[in-house]
Amino acid sequence: MRRIETTLWWGLLALTLLAFRPLSRLPVFADPVAKARLDEVDRQFEQRSYSEALDGYRKLLESGADLGDRRPESGYRYAVALGKTESWDRTLREAEAFHKRHPGTIWEARGQYWLGRLLMAVPTRDSRLGSASTRATTSQRPMAQISRSRSGSRTRT
Repeated sequence: MRRIETTLWWGLLALTLLAFRPLSRLPVFADPVAKARLDEVDRQFEQRSYSEALDGYRKLLESGADLGDRRPESGYRYAVALGKTESWDRTLREAEAFHKRHPGTIWEARGQYWLGRLLMAVPTRDSRLGSASTRATTSQRPMAQISRSRSGSRTRT
């Protein structure tokens, strides 16, 4: 009888430990200043202040600050903010680089999705001015307008 009780207690302990997420997998921020700055930049992104958020994400990512599990999301939001500012050449390079930096993860799929959205929004007519390539925007709608998917449903970009 005593042996069954001991076995049940060990089993319950094992199930309890499996039910809780290990502490090592929680997001860790070694730098509280970076966390505060990231929260501020995320707020700007959610308020659709993309040019301000773009600058904030760029500074955070280039600083090499420890962003924990939020680094890939910050990189993705940087690519999205870059696309919303419609600087197409830089945007396409960053979107391609983003999904290549995260192979086999959900972030690769999100990066490919964003790259596809960009390719649909980028103007198609190129004109050459000296050595720089500029893309004409007369035939394309801006990223901020409503786009229609193939199914006909409306989604905000």
